[in-house]
Amino acid sequence: SDQPRKKLIDFSNKAKKAKLTNLEMMHLEAAERLSVEDLYGAMVCFENILAKYPLDAYALHMAYFMALMTGHTSRLRDTPASVVKEYKPGMPFYGHVHGKLCFGQAEMGEYEASEKNGFLALDCFPLDSWTYHGLAHNYEESGQALRGSKFLENGEPMWTRGVTFSNHLWWHTGLFFVQLGQFESALELYDDTIGPMFYGGKKLQFLRNEH
Repeated sequence: SDQPRKKLIDFSNKAKKAKLTNLEMMHLEAAERLSVEDLYGAMVCFENILAKYPLDAYALHMAYFMALMTGHTSRLRDTPASVVKEYKPGMPFYGHVHGKLCFGQAEMGEYEASEKNGFLALDCFPLDSWTYHGLAHNYEESGQALRGSKFLENGEPMWTRGVTFSNHLWWHTGLFFVQLGQFESALELYDDTIGPMFYGGKKLQFLRNEH
Protein backbone atom coordinates (compact mmCIF):
# COMPACT_ATOMS: atom_id res chain seq x y z
CA SER A 1 0.00 0.00 0.00
CA ASP A 2 1.11 3.57 -0.73
CA GLN A 3 -0.80 4.91 2.26
CA PRO A 4 2.18 5.07 4.67
CA ARG A 5 4.23 6.83 1.99
CA LYS A 6 1.46 9.38 1.40
CA LYS A 7 1.20 9.99 5.13
CA LEU A 8 4.95 10.58 5.32
CA ILE A 9 4.84 13.07 2.42
CA ASP A 10 1.97 14.91 4.10
CA PHE A 11 3.80 14.92 7.42
CA SER A 12 6.98 16.12 5.71
CA ASN A 13 5.22 19.04 4.03
CA LYS A 14 3.68 20.10 7.33
CA ALA A 15 6.96 19.64 9.22
CA LYS A 16 8.90 21.84 6.82
CA LYS A 17 6.57 24.71 7.67
CA ALA A 18 7.40 24.27 11.33
CA LYS A 19 10.54 25.37 13.09
CA LEU A 20 12.66 22.23 12.91
CA THR A 21 16.15 21.80 14.30
CA ASN A 22 19.00 20.87 11.99
CA LEU A 23 18.97 17.33 13.36
CA GLU A 24 15.25 17.00 12.77
CA MET A 25 15.62 18.22 9.19
CA MET A 26 18.38 15.70 8.53
CA HIS A 27 16.26 12.84 9.87
CA LEU A 28 13.32 14.03 7.81
CA GLU A 29 15.44 13.94 4.66
CA ALA A 30 16.56 10.40 5.49
CA ALA A 31 12.94 9.33 5.99
CA GLU A 32 11.98 10.84 2.65
CA ARG A 33 14.76 8.90 0.94
CA LEU A 34 13.52 5.70 2.53
CA SER A 35 9.96 6.43 1.44
CA VAL A 36 11.02 6.29 -2.22
CA GLU A 37 13.27 3.24 -1.60
CA ASP A 38 16.48 5.22 -2.13
CA LEU A 39 18.46 3.05 0.27
CA TYR A 40 21.84 4.40 -0.75
CA GLY A 41 20.68 7.98 -0.39
CA ALA A 42 19.18 7.23 3.02
CA MET A 43 22.44 5.60 4.09
CA VAL A 44 24.39 8.72 3.16
CA CYS A 45 21.88 10.89 5.03
CA PHE A 46 22.32 8.83 8.18
CA GLU A 47 26.10 8.95 7.77
CA ASN A 48 25.88 12.74 7.52
CA ILE A 49 23.90 12.78 10.75
CA LEU A 50 26.60 10.72 12.46
CA ALA A 51 29.29 13.12 11.27
CA LYS A 52 27.60 15.91 13.25
CA TYR A 53 25.86 13.88 15.95
CA PRO A 54 28.03 10.80 16.55
CA LEU A 55 25.97 9.58 19.51
CA ASP A 56 22.74 9.34 17.53
CA ALA A 57 22.12 5.62 18.04
CA TYR A 58 19.21 5.50 15.60
CA ALA A 59 21.30 7.03 12.82
CA LEU A 60 24.06 4.53 13.57
CA HIS A 61 21.69 1.59 13.35
CA MET A 62 20.05 2.81 10.15
CA ALA A 63 23.30 3.70 8.39
CA TYR A 64 24.64 0.27 9.32
CA PHE A 65 21.47 -1.53 8.24
CA MET A 66 21.40 0.32 4.92
CA ALA A 67 25.04 -0.67 4.33
CA LEU A 68 24.07 -4.28 4.97
CA MET A 69 21.07 -4.04 2.67
CA THR A 70 23.01 -2.44 -0.19
CA GLY A 71 26.14 -4.60 0.05
CA HIS A 72 28.54 -1.81 1.06
CA THR A 73 30.65 -4.13 3.17
CA SER A 74 33.42 -1.70 4.10
CA ARG A 75 30.82 0.61 5.65
CA LEU A 76 29.87 -2.14 8.11
CA ARG A 77 33.32 -1.51 9.55
CA ASP A 78 33.80 2.17 8.79
CA THR A 79 30.47 3.47 10.06
CA PRO A 80 30.77 2.15 13.63
CA ALA A 81 34.51 2.88 13.56
CA SER A 82 33.75 6.54 12.83
CA VAL A 83 31.90 6.95 16.14
CA VAL A 84 33.23 4.24 18.45
CA LYS A 85 35.67 6.58 20.24
CA GLU A 86 32.77 8.82 21.22
CA TYR A 87 31.34 6.01 23.34
CA LYS A 88 32.84 5.54 26.79
CA PRO A 89 32.40 2.59 29.19
CA GLY A 90 29.12 2.85 31.02
CA MET A 91 27.43 4.91 28.31
CA PRO A 92 24.29 3.57 26.62
CA PHE A 93 25.11 1.56 23.49
CA TYR A 94 28.81 1.28 24.38
CA GLY A 95 28.78 -2.49 23.83
CA HIS A 96 26.34 -2.17 20.96
CA VAL A 97 28.69 -0.07 18.80
CA HIS A 98 31.56 -2.48 19.45
CA GLY A 99 29.33 -5.39 18.40
CA LYS A 100 28.56 -3.66 15.12
CA LEU A 101 32.26 -3.02 14.60
CA CYS A 102 33.03 -6.68 15.35
CA PHE A 103 30.95 -7.89 12.42
CA GLY A 104 32.24 -5.22 10.05
CA GLN A 105 35.86 -6.00 10.84
CA ALA A 106 35.25 -9.72 10.38
CA GLU A 107 33.76 -9.08 6.95
CA MET A 108 36.83 -7.04 6.03
CA GLY A 109 39.21 -9.79 7.19
CA GLU A 110 40.40 -7.99 10.33
CA TYR A 111 39.88 -11.02 12.51
CA GLU A 112 41.96 -10.14 15.59
CA ALA A 113 40.43 -6.68 15.93
CA SER A 114 36.98 -8.17 15.32
CA GLU A 115 37.43 -10.72 18.09
CA LYS A 116 38.62 -8.07 20.52
CA ASN A 117 35.60 -5.86 19.87
CA GLY A 118 33.26 -8.83 19.94
CA PHE A 119 34.26 -9.96 23.40
CA LEU A 120 34.22 -6.38 24.65
CA ALA A 121 30.62 -6.14 23.42
CA LEU A 122 29.62 -9.41 25.08
CA ASP A 123 31.26 -8.33 28.34
CA CYS A 124 28.89 -5.35 28.28
CA PHE A 125 25.79 -7.24 27.18
CA PRO A 126 26.02 -11.05 27.11
CA LEU A 127 22.66 -11.34 25.29
CA ASP A 128 23.90 -9.47 22.21
CA SER A 129 22.96 -11.89 19.44
CA TRP A 130 24.43 -9.67 16.72
CA THR A 131 27.84 -9.95 18.34
CA TYR A 132 27.54 -13.73 18.50
CA HIS A 133 26.74 -13.52 14.80
CA GLY A 134 29.78 -11.33 14.13
CA LEU A 135 32.11 -13.71 15.93
CA ALA A 136 30.55 -16.71 14.17
CA HIS A 137 31.42 -15.07 10.84
CA ASN A 138 34.89 -14.34 12.16
CA TYR A 139 35.60 -17.95 13.05
CA GLU A 140 34.01 -19.35 9.87
CA GLU A 141 35.88 -17.02 7.55
CA SER A 142 39.21 -17.36 9.36
CA GLY A 143 39.07 -21.17 9.23
CA GLN A 144 38.53 -21.72 12.96
CA ALA A 145 35.53 -24.01 12.78
CA LEU A 146 36.24 -25.91 16.01
CA ARG A 147 36.69 -22.70 17.95
CA GLY A 148 33.53 -21.26 16.44
CA SER A 149 31.52 -24.36 17.19
CA LYS A 150 32.60 -24.34 20.84
CA PHE A 151 31.93 -20.61 21.06
CA LEU A 152 28.32 -20.95 19.91
CA GLU A 153 27.83 -24.06 22.04
CA ASN A 154 29.06 -22.30 25.19
CA GLY A 155 27.03 -19.18 24.45
CA GLU A 156 23.82 -21.03 23.58
CA PRO A 157 22.03 -20.12 26.85
CA MET A 158 22.51 -16.47 25.91
CA TRP A 159 21.89 -16.24 22.17
CA THR A 160 18.90 -18.58 22.18
CA ARG A 161 17.04 -16.07 24.34
CA GLY A 162 16.90 -13.74 21.35
CA VAL A 163 14.32 -15.87 19.58
CA THR A 164 13.93 -13.69 16.49
CA PHE A 165 17.59 -14.14 15.55
CA SER A 166 18.42 -17.49 17.08
CA ASN A 167 17.28 -19.33 13.94
CA HIS A 168 20.12 -17.69 12.01
CA LEU A 169 22.65 -18.56 14.70
CA TRP A 170 21.47 -22.18 14.64
CA TRP A 171 22.20 -22.08 10.92
CA HIS A 172 25.74 -20.89 11.67
CA THR A 173 26.04 -23.73 14.18
CA GLY A 174 25.15 -26.14 11.38
CA LEU A 175 27.77 -24.56 9.12
CA PHE A 176 30.43 -25.29 11.71
CA PHE A 177 29.32 -28.93 11.82
CA VAL A 178 29.69 -29.11 8.04
CA GLN A 179 33.14 -27.49 8.17
CA LEU A 180 34.18 -30.04 10.76
CA GLY A 181 32.86 -32.95 8.69
CA GLN A 182 30.17 -33.70 11.27
CA PHE A 183 27.47 -34.16 8.66
CA GLU A 184 25.13 -36.30 10.78
CA SER A 185 25.13 -33.62 13.49
CA ALA A 186 24.33 -30.98 10.88
CA LEU A 187 21.38 -33.02 9.58
CA GLU A 188 20.08 -33.71 13.08
CA LEU A 189 20.28 -30.01 13.87
CA TYR A 190 18.28 -29.26 10.76
CA ASP A 191 15.64 -31.92 11.52
CA ASP A 192 15.24 -31.01 15.19
CA THR A 193 15.69 -27.23 15.19
CA ILE A 194 16.27 -25.37 11.92
CA GLY A 195 13.71 -27.18 9.79
CA PRO A 196 10.80 -26.61 12.20
CA MET A 197 11.69 -22.93 12.41
CA PHE A 198 11.70 -22.39 8.66
CA TYR A 199 9.83 -25.16 6.89
CA GLY A 200 7.49 -26.75 9.37
CA GLY A 201 9.80 -29.64 10.18
CA LYS A 202 10.43 -31.18 6.76
CA LYS A 203 13.30 -33.59 7.22
CA LEU A 204 16.27 -33.99 4.90
CA GLN A 205 16.11 -37.78 4.80
CA PHE A 206 17.06 -37.84 1.12
CA LEU A 207 20.40 -36.24 1.95
CA ARG A 208 20.96 -38.72 4.74
CA ASN A 209 20.29 -41.59 2.33
CA GLU A 210 22.79 -40.24 -0.17
CA HIS A 211 25.37 -39.72 2.55
